[in-house]
Amino acid sequence: MQPAVLPSIRFAWWNVHNFAHYNTSRAGEDRWPLEPAAYEAKCTRVDAALQHLIAAHSPDILGIGEITSNAAEELQSRLFPEYELIFPDAAPNSSFQVAVFYRTAARFRQRLPLMATDVPRTTRGMAIVDCTRVGHCIRFIFCHWTAFGENSETYRERLAETVSAHAYDFLNNSRRTITTPHVVILGDFNTEPFSDVFRDRLQAARDRDRSRQRIHPSDKDVRRIRFYNASWRLLGEHLPHEVSGSPHHWAGTYYNAGDRTWHTYDQVLVSGSLLGNAPPYLEESSFGITPLPGCIGAGGKPEAFSWLNGVASGLSDHLPLTGRIVFPGS
Repeated sequence: MQPAVLPSIRFAWWNVHNFAHYNTSRAGEDRWPLEPAAYEAKCTRVDAALQHLIAAHSPDILGIGEITSNAAEELQSRLFPEYELIFPDAAPNSSFQVAVFYRTAARFRQRLPLMATDVPRTTRGMAIVDCTRVGHCIRFIFCHWTAFGENSETYRERLAETVSAHAYDFLNNSRRTITTPHVVILGDFNTEPFSDVFRDRLQAARDRDRSRQRIHPSDKDVRRIRFYNASWRLLGEHLPHEVSGSPHHWAGTYYNAGDRTWHTYDQVLVSGSLLGNAPPYLEESSFGITPLPGCIGAGGKPEAFSWLNGVASGLSDHLPLTGRIVFPGS
């Protein structure tokens, strides 16, 4: 007799890089398409990549980074008509932001977005979606933290502290009696897994045991939750050199062409309760970087989209992350 297939949800995250709709008043501005044909070409490439993602991984919930609201709404119409679309920001037309798509029939529920304080007004909000099944509630928090610039490290620290405090309150809510809570934090953090912000502000460690250790009395005093950062396993080359004959390979989630360096800025963090063999759990064998058609350029590295003399090339300098959460059988 074959073992029973346990229910699960599949998640994905992708920073699609500067995906703005065409706007005549902004044509020619940095990051915005110069003409309708440029936007149409980007849409064609994004659609082809996401159609492959849908066919191969069929995500139940998908976070997209660096997209305008109009572009996201048109993407929903083309590819995700059976998904809800949410934005965490109150003024979605004002910036490139995070958009989250989730299946309408998959027991998801949108929550109020998470906003940090004492940060610039352009700081992106963090979308929150709950998935409740079989006595468990998994809270997904989608992030795109501040990139590089003046005081950016300070702002990322404040974002991390905001996420940490929210996760602590959610996981330790004494009024929650019906479901067991868990947390998944994912997105583009614009810093590496070994950054001090994860050690000092969000307590996201490289080893699973650290996130599952017995609660210390001081944890309650400082409202501390320890997370496991699954993305430590994504640092560097994923194949030994003697079997990596293909020119298409990756050593992170983001390639900076100017510096010719790889970074692992796109990450997934989980609370310790999602580790182990008893569901619900993060199925680490299914979690990883998933290059899509058009993501890897001729040079074997991710290339950002460009439009030059009516010719399109590239797609995004980030690669997507995909994974699966396994639930107990009903």
